[in-house]
Amino acid sequence: MRKVLKCKYCNKKIMSYDYPVLQVRYGNPIRRCKKCNAEYLDPRYKEMGIEGIKDSDFSKASFTVMTVIGVLILARGIYLFGTEPLGAKELKLVMPLFWTGVGIFMIVGGIFELIRINNGSKQTKYLRMYEESCERLKDEIYVEKLYKLGYDLPAGFLNRPGGGTADDDADIFAGH
Repeated sequence: MRKVLKCKYCNKKIMSYDYPVLQVRYGNPIRRCKKCNAEYLDPRYKEMGIEGIKDSDFSKASFTVMTVIGVLILARGIYLFGTEPLGAKELKLVMPLFWTGVGIFMIVGGIFELIRINNGSKQTKYLRMYEESCERLKDEIYVEKLYKLGYDLPAGFLNRPGGGTADDDADIFAGH
């Protein structure tokens, strides 16, 4: 389902997005309206220092499945090059090229993510993003803004001195 986010001050359409949010992005969720400069929460972004990291971001199994599905789609695309289309003749090359391209994209994407997980570069990037999030959360004014804009903060989070640090929290990469 698509949702439309409008500025509550000037009613300008800010964005439309999938709800529930299908792809979580990590970072500062506070954005500004381009028309009236009012602050709002971007529902696609989450504070890693509060939310933690989804296990699926480091799941080798899900990226292996993605690669296997890509191989199957690629095989189907190659197979379609030797068939006659049922409909218009213009589709003779369009469908095989489309499915071949989708298959190659999925294979390359899956292998790329598996390499990043195995060599630790993805973990390094997420650790840097987590530390940046913890730095933002040390600012009590920032945490207060999140609260006032409607960010779902854990119980007692506003009462923590400095909003918490990476040292205060459990290992965010446990099991990775």
